[in-house]
Amino acid sequence: MNRVYIDELTRHTGEEVTLRGWVYNKRSSGKIKFVVMRDGTGLVQGVIVKGAVSEEVFSRFDELTQESSFEMTGRVRKEERAPGGYEMDLSGIRIISIARDYPITPSLSAGIRVGAQVVPNRVTSSAGGLSPSYGDLGATVDSGPIWSLPASLALRYRF
Repeated sequence: MNRVYIDELTRHTGEEVTLRGWVYNKRSSGKIKFVVMRDGTGLVQGVIVKGAVSEEVFSRFDELTQESSFEMTGRVRKEERAPGGYEMDLSGIRIISIARDYPITPSLSAGIRVGAQVVPNRVTSSAGGLSPSYGDLGATVDSGPIWSLPASLALRYRF
């Protein structure tokens, strides 16, 4: 078994190789599971078929989380539909480190968007013509930077 990088897979078609990297994405459709790995040189999809691997290897897939580091071993084959144009029929998975509480997940990012307000930006007329204004904050570009506002207002409009 050779340890190779994803961008070297073109030279290893039909061979059994080992890759090390991070979980980019994963999905399952019953008896077939797919894991997309990234290693800094590219992406490759690994395929795990129930019955073709041990139950231990098949269930290890479920332990993987986004950005977990792992090693996968399998036979390389050309597959135009797969990311990078190659795919691996996996015979083994070895978990190196599980990423817990990865900071960018759909449930967390929704909370971040809801937690902050957007600073209102309107154009109002002033003595010298039109100038940008921070609406109900009562500050214009002419009156100084927004960070010179009182803390209670600055906290209301987080940047």
